[in-house]
Amino acid sequence: MLVKTILADRETIFLDGLESLLTSGEQFFYRIVGRCNSSSELMEKLDYTDVNLLITEINLGDNESTDFLKEIRKNHKDLSICVLSSYTADKFVRGAFVSGADGFVSKYNDIKELLRALATISNGKTFLSEGLQMTPSLQKNQSNDDQNKNSFIDEFQLIEKLTKREMQVLQQIAQAKTNGEIGKQLFISDQTVGVHRKNIMRKLSLRNTNALIKFAYDNGLV
Repeated sequence: MLVKTILADRETIFLDGLESLLTSGEQFFYRIVGRCNSSSELMEKLDYTDVNLLITEINLGDNESTDFLKEIRKNHKDLSICVLSSYTADKFVRGAFVSGADGFVSKYNDIKELLRALATISNGKTFLSEGLQMTPSLQKNQSNDDQNKNSFIDEFQLIEKLTKREMQVLQQIAQAKTNGEIGKQLFISDQTVGVHRKNIMRKLSLRNTNALIKFAYDNGLV
């Protein structure tokens, strides 16, 4: 039986690759019936599309928390929901499950891990990607309080301020590399790296390299 699937992610080129992986070779049983780049588009499409499975990023640009998953779960109780995200900090993983996700896979894993997740949640079980965790005190059926919601909003807004190049520099900084080493890795001058470093600290309201490293690890950016 074909698994009617909707894919949601901000990046169209990522959706192209994911659709190709899920519908080629041995994965012929996935039928992509919709693709979305925002949570509003996603919820609208779910209302008029016959679908069994949703694979979605948690930050779709027009949402500032995982609350859109709550709305989806409320209106589509039998839908299997798998989060496929680059936001892998504990609070994001926890928030996704609290909001109704059945599985959570890091984008840093390979396609085999995603397929394991899809097979697991199709059998009515939950799946957590290798290397990820959430605090045991919050389970899937518990409510997300205002403090957690504000934390999501703050982190999303901060991360969204960074350009792709600044994200690349931050990821290198988190590996304790010098400006010169980062410059060689990214094919830019160490002076340019220094400018990016200052801009990142300004945008994130952080004062030193240790704070940058902590921010990167706390938010699953490395």
